[in-house]
Amino acid sequence: MNRSILIVLTAGLLSGCGRFGSSEPEIKAWPEIANEQLGSGVREQLKTRWADGTLTYILEVAPVSDSLTKTRKDYGLGGTFVVQFSDESGFVVLKDSLYIKEMTQIMDDRGVPMSLRYQGEAKCDRSAYHSIKKWDLAWSLQ
Repeated sequence: MNRSILIVLTAGLLSGCGRFGSSEPEIKAWPEIANEQLGSGVREQLKTRWADGTLTYILEVAPVSDSLTKTRKDYGLGGTFVVQFSDESGFVVLKDSLYIKEMTQIMDDRGVPMSLRYQGEAKCDRSAYHSIKKWDLAWSLQ
């Protein structure tokens, strides 16, 4: 009986069950950034998850300002955001570009736009992910 238990535990560890054989996702909510240049009261929020060599992020910009609404309507795919991940010295570790038009518009129950949300991903090894200490958002609205 003891021999059967040992075989099951060993098989579980080798198959990826438990902490030793798996790559646990690492999730982080980053500090919010206020951005008055995009409109009054606009804030940017970011959440990241690292697993299996991929950094996945969710970017949310709220509220939807007049300039963001105009960019989504008038410039086609021209308006862009660039999410930049930097180390503690400010050197860019990773960056990813996205078209503002590709962001999902989140509406309230009256159909009024509340925020823009985007989920992106980029290849990133674990050591690079751990070196990221801050984030920023650059943009071009044309």
